[in-house]
Amino acid sequence: MDAELEQLLTSRTTNTQSLRQLAVDTIREAIVMGYYKPGEALRERQLSEKMNISTTPLKEAFRTLEYEGLVVTVPRKGTFVSNMADTKVEEVLMLRASVEGLCARLAAEKMTENEQEHMKQQLHRMDDMKKEHRVKELVEENTLFHQMVVTYARSPMLEQTWNTVAAFDRAFRKLALQQDKEQDEGLLEHWRIFQAMENRDGETAEQEMRNHILRTMDQVMKQEQRKGE
Repeated sequence: MDAELEQLLTSRTTNTQSLRQLAVDTIREAIVMGYYKPGEALRERQLSEKMNISTTPLKEAFRTLEYEGLVVTVPRKGTFVSNMADTKVEEVLMLRASVEGLCARLAAEKMTENEQEHMKQQLHRMDDMKKEHRVKELVEENTLFHQMVVTYARSPMLEQTWNTVAAFDRAFRKLALQQDKEQDEGLLEHWRIFQAMENRDGETAEQEMRNHILRTMDQVMKQEQRKGE
């Protein structure tokens, strides 16, 4: 575990992202994957040295992670992993399946024609990235597709819930998309979700979204089980 954490923290020192976003993504993944435990202190100087960045972007990253519920900052004591970080992946993905399923149903009813066209273009971009093996970008665009579904639902309460869940789920989504088979299946499922939404079939859109996320959960859990063997 220590070796895996060391590799994670030191493998991203060159990246086109901002240093703040680099720190957010790296520390988030380390927390969600269980490398840091609830209550454990996140030491700025140590992380700064391992990640080869200054403490300024780390402080900014901590603020983002605190907003997401993954860390808590105690004045004059430091920043610690929150108890929420102990949430199991099954719980996260089951909640996400319910929330995004409802969002897909609502978006099917509320989307404008322009929004439908934007979503279709998004899926075509994802198809191109899959063909060109641009996995990192595909992960980011996959997240954007799901964000579009949530946004087009026009439900502030569901969107707030989704934002909390997404912080825990992002690292696992990246794991799932490392395999070509999962990329193929996921994109086909995205198209089925979109087609139901385009047809204003909220019931089918909800079911397709739930099935997609729960199947992804099963895939991720199998991957993690194989890693532990």
